[in-house]
Amino acid sequence: MKFFNRTLLIFLINLFSIFPVVAEEMPVPPKLQTVLFLKILSYDRVIKSDIKIGVLYSSNTKSISVKNEIVSSFKSLSEQKIGDVHFSVTEVSLGELSSLRSKDISVLYITPENKSNMEMITKAARSAGIMTITGVPSYVEDSFISVGIGVKENKKPEIIVNLSSSKAEGRDFSAQLLKLAKVIK
Repeated sequence: MKFFNRTLLIFLINLFSIFPVVAEEMPVPPKLQTVLFLKILSYDRVIKSDIKIGVLYSSNTKSISVKNEIVSSFKSLSEQKIGDVHFSVTEVSLGELSSLRSKDISVLYITPENKSNMEMITKAARSAGIMTITGVPSYVEDSFISVGIGVKENKKPEIIVNLSSSKAEGRDFSAQLLKLAKVIK
């Protein structure tokens, strides 16, 4: 029996090393993300009036934890402006997705652990003309979200802009931002 248990354990370890679990990585800390996103938003030529940033989260523990950090960090920066525009932040649960327009959200931050909800999130945001941002680079690279923060090979933060997603959301980023960013067409 011990031989069988050991063989089964070795088999499972090898199986999981062949098919690695893909985590929704968020390589840049929330505090740095919020500072960068405020700067990035100043390069969107569509933004003319006050901005309400919604932080979308699911019932997953990691999603809730990141939501708490992001909301807290944005609130700590609330005295700053995006260009000449003020901003506020609010929490948005996945169940409130259909009420984005009535909540007057203009930018939606997507927390990790929402990959299975991406089509629904993207459809709701695009139909309401809401810009999407995230700290999960794969969401941007997979053409779901407009703007994300990742890391370069040298471990420095990297702005990632998905042009097709941003155009579908009605965004118009300046050439200055696009020169600094990793652009996905």
